[in-house]
Amino acid sequence: MKQCLSFIIFWVVFSQFSCEKRFSSELLIIGNPAKFEAKSIDVSEFADSIIYIQIDDSLLLPALGKNFLLIDNYMFFLTKEGLLKYDTKGRFLKKIGIYGNGPGELKHFYSLVTMNKVSECLYVYSYPNTIYSYSFEGDFLGSISVDLPHNAIVTNFYCQDDCFFFFFAHAWEIGAYPLYWVITDLNGKMKMTKQSDKKKNGVVSSTRYGGIFSSSCYNHEFISWDLLNDTVFHVGPFYEKAAFLWGKGDFRIVDTDDYSTVEDKRILCSYFIDAKHFLLLRWRNIGSFSAFYTYYDKKEKKFYKMDDIFINKEVSLSMTTRHFLYFQQNRREYILTQTKARAVEDVPGAIAWGIDPDDPEGNPVLVLIRLKE
Repeated sequence: MKQCLSFIIFWVVFSQFSCEKRFSSELLIIGNPAKFEAKSIDVSEFADSIIYIQIDDSLLLPALGKNFLLIDNYMFFLTKEGLLKYDTKGRFLKKIGIYGNGPGELKHFYSLVTMNKVSECLYVYSYPNTIYSYSFEGDFLGSISVDLPHNAIVTNFYCQDDCFFFFFAHAWEIGAYPLYWVITDLNGKMKMTKQSDKKKNGVVSSTRYGGIFSSSCYNHEFISWDLLNDTVFHVGPFYEKAAFLWGKGDFRIVDTDDYSTVEDKRILCSYFIDAKHFLLLRWRNIGSFSAFYTYYDKKEKKFYKMDDIFINKEVSLSMTTRHFLYFQQNRREYILTQTKARAVEDVPGAIAWGIDPDDPEGNPVLVLIRLKE
């Protein structure tokens, strides 16, 4: 009987170990990008159309940053001028929220914007813990306070599944436990939080190199990664799950680094797209700030290293020198970036408003890259 019981215990432990081993081995390991096979790629390999939207010059907007939202009929941009509303042809419609001290005005310039498409509500997070809400038509609906730690900076703010998602860059204190994300309900009540269980001695210094990042994901989750952590997570309203693993090598920050002397040749991942059919990672070199990409074909199950991805080769419009965002609209996937009117003046239909002779650079032109289904 004792031998039988011992065998059962051994089998349970072995089975659990085997499952864990098998589970971890199923996670895609992101290795050193410098060792991947080189490949030239054109946007047309993963996209079926490119749409250009020139922003009219009613207001001077040197750049739109990452605080913009797109829906079927409107676009919203959070800028130094406040929260602005445009139609999908780039025509300015109205200011919704402005910075000031009056009722419904934004009180702090460090702000982020998200929206609830179902309720047609815009939410503006204002540091350190206030959320202002507006209707799509511009009516001020109210504000709430959110219980967020004051020692961490929110870098990404989303609304999904009747929840607010706050992703953080780092903690201020050296030797702190980095905070990754906080999830609340729409009243600001805490539902879930994720914080490292280990102190990170280089948290503050590492922010100029890596830090913690997040973006949206093809399966309506969010992807969060930290170059001080081995695991890349998918995050939902009530859960987290391991999605990928960073491999070992000199392509990430680790907690044992001497942050004052991190070598110039170190390369770090600065953006990560997890799309339905591929992964796209943007890397930058610490010393030269040069950038390149790795592309992982999910069907082929292979990584490739690319020095560049051209959106339009005829005008040398490249993805390397610009920031981009991934988002979904009407069940389609998009990559969104921006450029100047002068850069695409030879692209038919790209600059509907022409180029202002008093401002030859012109307002930004949004570039929407629609991915293949």
